Amino acid sequence: MSGPALCTLCGADWRQGAFTSDCVECGGGAMERSCLVCNGACGATSLRCVHDSQDEQVGVWTVNCNFRRR
Repeated sequence: MSGPALCTLCGADWRQGAFTSDCVECGGGAMERSCLVCNGACGATSLRCVHDSQDEQVGVWTVNCNFRRR
């Protein structure tokens, strides 16, 4: 991955670790955040889908919950 990954609503640069907590496109994190399925209890992280987040103007994440794999 190269270049900036900018929020189209608030301008935060996700690749620099920036996000705005109340921005719906930022969705609560920069490029990764705690697992959205179990709120981080499994230790996995959810990864941002940059283009989908920008296109939909809402945080879009790839989720791989360790509890769902059991």
